[in-house]
Amino acid sequence: MLCAGGLLFLPSFPSMQRYPQTLTYFIFPAPLKPLTRTDKNYIMVTRIRTPRPPADEGTERRKGRYNVNELTTTTNNAVLTAQGFNSSRFAEAWEAWIKDRADATKAGYNVTVKCFLQWIASEGIRHPEEEDIIAYKQWLLKPHASRKTGEIITFSDDTAARYFRGCKMFFAFLEYKGLYKDITANIRTPKTKIREFKRDSLEREDVLRILESIDTSTETGKRDYALMLACVSCGFRIIELQRADIGDIETHAGERRLYIAGKAHREKDDYKKIEPELWEALDDYLTTRGTKDKEAPLFAAVASNAKPGGGRLTEPSISRIIKGVLKKAGYDSRRITAHSLRHTSVTLAGEAGADLQERSAHARHSSITITQRYDHTLEKKTLKTERRIMDYLFNGEEYKDTETQAAELMAKIPANKRAKALELLEALAM
Repeated sequence: MLCAGGLLFLPSFPSMQRYPQTLTYFIFPAPLKPLTRTDKNYIMVTRIRTPRPPADEGTERRKGRYNVNELTTTTNNAVLTAQGFNSSRFAEAWEAWIKDRADATKAGYNVTVKCFLQWIASEGIRHPEEEDIIAYKQWLLKPHASRKTGEIITFSDDTAARYFRGCKMFFAFLEYKGLYKDITANIRTPKTKIREFKRDSLEREDVLRILESIDTSTETGKRDYALMLACVSCGFRIIELQRADIGDIETHAGERRLYIAGKAHREKDDYKKIEPELWEALDDYLTTRGTKDKEAPLFAAVASNAKPGGGRLTEPSISRIIKGVLKKAGYDSRRITAHSLRHTSVTLAGEAGADLQERSAHARHSSITITQRYDHTLEKKTLKTERRIMDYLFNGEEYKDTETQAAELMAKIPANKRAKALELLEALAM
């Protein structure tokens, strides 16, 4: 080993034993000092690749490159030697790292990491590099074969971004643990539109029509009616209803409350008011169901020939129940799902006169800026620009919308007669 100034030569590195033409070296800041995670004087690694060896030497190829041992760097007070990307060992370490997270969080993280690991396996990639991460990002954004069915699918921008964020978190973890360099650090997550929702809300008349379409003569119908009304009136998340027990309904000062474990909460430390109309539906359902055990789930599976009832519904099951009710009522659209009911709840609160602060508290949003996105949806619903353009195109300059005409007429009415004009307008509006 030779050291001259800031240049450290390593002629005994394994790749050089096989191919003497290779020279690998470090360039480091002088004087030497321990690195910290915030130190910007990272060790830089330079590698001179070997000339292409004869094909009969058995060297593995991958996309025109040869797999040779590489030196990688980390800011975690160590220089790593990449002995290869050990998918199974790294996946086990990752699962152990997130074992204390909520089940839903673990499932979300694991599915994104599993997708990446399956992708590099299918591509024959044994030593992922930055260009491979770029290729994976492009794969997520383009039509590709489903890992489950083999059918060609296309991820939405949000889904692609979520999967890529999982990949970035995985590599950040690997570097933190000193297992592999974070090769995703300089690659941006795909952009998504955050101003608009991917699901539509329902109008007041739509909600009433859907509720009226439910046959409440059966236990299933009573459950579905109470479930739909709970989502619309309280803006529950599906996970909150899935976790809810009958005993979580308590009465305080004559007010019924359902205590819930909100998003990312382990304890049921928040609540929503249960108005009389919703309590009547819940009580009717629980009475028909035949149990009011406080430990039993609030919404449960109905008994069938295949299995007994009373079991706690899963999140996907609740989503399927709500989607089935929507379809049966004639609302079969990919933009109208279980989450649309929560969207509807916040939107109806605004239409009923709740201000921004009230709606944010109702939805239990972490930031008021999230609630403001609903205002954008309301603004788009009230726009009439398309109709105005059509009327102007085909009716010419004679066109004036009724609101403009009404405003112009009111301006012409003498002040002493405007009160009577308003009374007439109010009578017409009723």
